Amino acid sequence: MTKKGCLAPLGRDFRVTDDGHAFFAEMGIDLAALARTRRVFARQCLDWSERRPHLGGALGAAVCEHFINQGWIKRAKVPRQAIVLDAGRSALKGLLGIKIA
Repeated sequence: MTKKGCLAPLGRDFRVTDDGHAFFAEMGIDLAALARTRRVFARQCLDWSERRPHLGGALGAAVCEHFINQGWIKRAKVPRQAIVLDAGRSALKGLLGIKIA
């Protein structure tokens, strides 16, 4: 999402860019509602396996839920892991330019 220009690093967090507002709105994610929650909005969380930041916080959870509801990913038995489904491979390539083997 940073490469696509939807998110930009801001300290420990991410900020949503103008393009990002449109991107998340197209997914039906209400950024204003997420910003009103008690949870951190969009945190940079260091991925333990890839050692790169991923999107955490309320926005990360909302994106994850959207991907699950679309049938693109499912939760794995191992906590904090997800399985990318065939539909997700195609969708993520089109949405974010991500190619998953």
